[in-house]
Amino acid sequence: MRQTSTTITARQRGSSLLLLAALMLISVLAVSGCNTVSGMGEDLSAAGQGIDRSSESTQDQLTDKPQSRTQQQRDSDYQAGRY
Repeated sequence: MRQTSTTITARQRGSSLLLLAALMLISVLAVSGCNTVSGMGEDLSAAGQGIDRSSESTQDQLTDKPQSRTQQQRDSDYQAGRY
């Protein structure tokens, strides 16, 4: 009978550790999720700026126009919503 009692205790301990590990994983994912969403927005914004720059550069090359705006002006216009 003593072995049965020890086996149950080991199972209970294993269940408790599994529950604790699951709770820790959920809390880590919840905390890191906030940073992930914010970072994803910044990444998408940077990708949009890159596409905008590339399209303007290609358009200037196709029309043989010199680039009329500096990179800083383009970034400023993009951030202000002037595409």
